[in-house]
Amino acid sequence: MHPIDRETVGCHDITLTQWSLLSALCEESAKALTMGYLAGKLGLTPSGVTRWSNAGLSRGEQKPGDRQVCYLEPTTQGFSLWEEIRCECAEREGKLIEHLSKEESENFVAALEELARAASTESKVEN
Repeated sequence: MHPIDRETVGCHDITLTQWSLLSALCEESAKALTMGYLAGKLGLTPSGVTRWSNAGLSRGEQKPGDRQVCYLEPTTQGFSLWEEIRCECAEREGKLIEHLSKEESENFVAALEELARAASTESKVEN
């Protein structure tokens, strides 16, 4: 995470770990995610995910018929905060891009688009 983004997250009274958890939940908001999946994705233990999720930004539910499996999903408040922070970070990054020449800016955007495609492809392979 870029230092400017860290500063933006910190201004919202959440930790970087909570931000990582919230981002994981919101980026995959089409489905609730298990604690085990989130723990693996974030490099935490399932109990660590539980500890960091207790900020009112997510809610958990137990899997019907299997009380040992717990799913998390973002709350409305959590999703709104995620969108707000993402917009603030994008705005700050946009201001940084203004320092590039037109050619540098176009190359930068093209590289980001290629990285996004690669990340999307990699994510599909892992699932």
